[in-house]
Formats: sequence, C-alpha cells, structure tokens
Amino acid sequence: MKLFKNLMIVLSVSLLLWGCSDDDESINNGNSTISLSTNILQVDKNGGDATVTVTSSDNWRLSGICDWAHPSITSGKDGDVVTFTIDPNKLDEKRTATFKFFTGSSVVPLQVESQPAYIMDLLSDEALSITKGYS
Repeated sequence: MKLFKNLMIVLSVSLLLWGCSDDDESINNGNSTISLSTNILQVDKNGGDATVTVTSSDNWRLSGICDWAHPSITSGKDGDVVTFTIDPNKLDEKRTATFKFFTGSSVVPLQVESQPAYIMDLLSDEALSITKGYS
C-alpha cells in the first residue's frame, strides 16, 4: 500500500511538471495588437455592403456567426479589408450583431447594425392617438 501511495505521488508530480512549460511564450509574446478602421458598421433597412480595414501585428482571425451579416473573409493579415454583406431588414426593430477580430491575446469587437424597416419617433410627451381609418 505504501508503494502504491509513493507511486501515485511521483506520478502526480510528474504530470504537474509536464503540464507546465514555457511553450506558451513562443506562441504569443504578449505584444500582439489589432485595431479596426471603425468599431461600428451601420446600414439602413435596405442592407448592403460595409467595409472595415484590419490593422494587426500578426495574422488575425474573425469569430462570430450571424444569419443576416456575412463577412467576405474570416482570417487574414495586416491591412486586409473585410466586406460585410448585410441582408435587408424587414423587421420593425434594429438588428445588432457583434463580431470579434483577434490576434494572439488581443481582441477587438466590431458591432454591425441594421436599421429597422419602420421607425416612429415621438418628439413630445403629449398624448398620441392613432386610429384606423374606415372607408
């Protein structure tokens, strides 16, 4: 029983030391940077194309899934332009999606907004009455 206990201690210490390494520093030295030409893309109810330019210290990747905003590429290098094709918004509410660009440990969000098909702004606090007209 004592032999089993000693063997388990040695095995545990070996696994602990094996799991710790300096390899992480070679993957990312902490100096990675990424920025976008804009952090918000906005389109009207008709949708369309909107672009963002990525400036990064290394190759970058894009994460995020949206069924109405479609990026032209999901990975690239410094200076690449990503075009988002945005479907028309037929809803009565603003649609918002967030994508994230990252390189190394640096992450920058991009918000994509599509305006609603119809907007009603009330410019005063007075009572408003809307009636349906009958013919």
